[in-house]
Amino acid sequence: MQLTLQVTKNYNQFKTLPHNREINKRQVTNIENSIRTLDLTMFSPIMVKNNYIIDGQHRFTACRNLEKPIYFIELDTLKEKDVVPAIALLNNYSTTWSAEDFLHLYC
Repeated sequence: MQLTLQVTKNYNQFKTLPHNREINKRQVTNIENSIRTLDLTMFSPIMVKNNYIIDGQHRFTACRNLEKPIYFIELDTLKEKDVVPAIALLNNYSTTWSAEDFLHLYC
């Protein structure tokens, strides 16, 4: 599998999945402050499949708010049946999920 880092400022090309967690405004604000201090977004690209954000919706929102470019990797080899497990796996190391987050993902 070859993954290529891509970049765009076309924010409208991206969509969110209904399985994803709600955007946490405090987390977005923290990311925005981090980007203002030292923009490392190219080293932590969002992951997308068919322009749906699989991982990185908070980073995406922060970059869009700051009108920064979106660095992303298209996971075109990811099978549709693996999208929901991929979301859970990729978010495993981010903010702790609540019971409601898990219910939202799997229901």
